[in-house]
Amino acid sequence: MKHIKTILLIIALIAVIGLAIYGYIVLNREEEQNGGEYGTERALRPAEEFTLEDLLGTEISLSDFRGRKVYLNFWATWCRACNVMTPYINEVYLEGHDIEILAINIRENNRAIENYMETNNFEFTVLLDSNGRVSNRYRAAAVPHSVLIDEEGNIIDTHTGAMNKQQLMEFMRLR
Repeated sequence: MKHIKTILLIIALIAVIGLAIYGYIVLNREEEQNGGEYGTERALRPAEEFTLEDLLGTEISLSDFRGRKVYLNFWATWCRACNVMTPYINEVYLEGHDIEILAINIRENNRAIENYMETNNFEFTVLLDSNGRVSNRYRAAAVPHSVLIDEEGNIIDTHTGAMNKQQLMEFMRLR
């Protein structure tokens, strides 16, 4: 009886180790196939459609950019990490790369955002998520939160936290 328990324990241990190795191999293979080091998204999924107003009151929808790569940046003026990153976003925007940049401000009043943009001479497009619904749908629990959407409208990568310009360009797949 004692030998049977030992044998069953060894078999169970081998099975657990085998499953762990198999899981490691599968996860690494998926990571290699689905993108860069920044991503937390590993499988393509359709980006949710939204319509938000810009600072001038014009309604802009994600579907307006179908056929183009889109970078979404969820941010706030009070966020220190956002304040580190927004100059890099503006630089990339001014360089005219083949990507749409939409900075989605979360729950701040227009005047504070306008002052921030004017003071810093930022020119990228800002959309207003005044009720936080879009940021919730895009899982932007912390800011800055970046989302990269491909030309077919699929989310191909996400990242939470600040990035320097080089990291931002790598995340956007700009080289």
